[in-house]
Amino acid sequence: MHYYPFRVGDWICIGEVEGQVKSVDWRAVSLQTEDEYLVMIPNAVIAKQEFKNFSKPTPRHRMNVKIKFSIEHPPNQVIRTLLVVVSNIPEILKNPKPDILLLGYNSEELLACYEIYYFISNYENKDDAYKLLMSQIWYVSRRENFRVHPEQPIYPVITTEQLFEKLKMLHVFDVRDDDLRQLVQNAKLEDYGVQEFILTKNITSTQFFIIMNGIAEQRYEITVDKNQQTATYRLTTGDFFGFSGMVSNENRGENVVAITDLTVITITIEAIRKMLQRNPQLADCLENVVRARSASS
Repeated sequence: MHYYPFRVGDWICIGEVEGQVKSVDWRAVSLQTEDEYLVMIPNAVIAKQEFKNFSKPTPRHRMNVKIKFSIEHPPNQVIRTLLVVVSNIPEILKNPKPDILLLGYNSEELLACYEIYYFISNYENKDDAYKLLMSQIWYVSRRENFRVHPEQPIYPVITTEQLFEKLKMLHVFDVRDDDLRQLVQNAKLEDYGVQEFILTKNITSTQFFIIMNGIAEQRYEITVDKNQQTATYRLTTGDFFGFSGMVSNENRGENVVAITDLTVITITIEAIRKMLQRNPQLADCLENVVRARSASS
């Protein structure tokens, strides 16, 4: 019986074959690939091959992902934005911390190349983490207008009049059209992907959000019998969030995550505050909505 530094359940790579070990006997090692094939590799072949064990010495595994953006974007801004994305993906470990390096520039293509480093708890989760990461990078790059090349067209921008009509249709603010038109001067339409965090309790938001399409979930901590628990509330078209930052300039432990692909109208908190000064009764209405929401959670 041959001895190898792997066992049933480990993820390994022998030559060009990668898979999970299903059996080890005196004749061969059986691997199940990601395509659900069962591959038998004779021990005589394994003895002559180098192999990798992704499950040893620990199941934790580091992943590297390269991505390019136009050289026009400030590197520190790109790195900060990508770090927020990668840090909020559940499948990616918080410790060791993810990291992002600027590898260099391509002067002919006018591109800057970045490499994202992150750890996952188990190698078999690598595709789940990667798919979610790449999806959320698409959404955040669209919102930040990060382009993959300077000649790429800028993402379409909705007109102020179109935004006014959309905001008026939602009936969130019972104010005059003049007030609403002033508000949309500081508003924009943004898209978020499934499982993307829009608000996190550790970051103070400067935006007020109104859902145009899709579903989000609001999560916040409450104390029940001296124990901390997480309360949730489902948000849909016409619902708003980010109110805590508007009234107190701080986030009261509120997390909001997209349950489906989500389109929201974002408005600067400063613009909302100015509107409330002109319409003080509106603040009471918004506060009542938040209280009712908390009571039903």
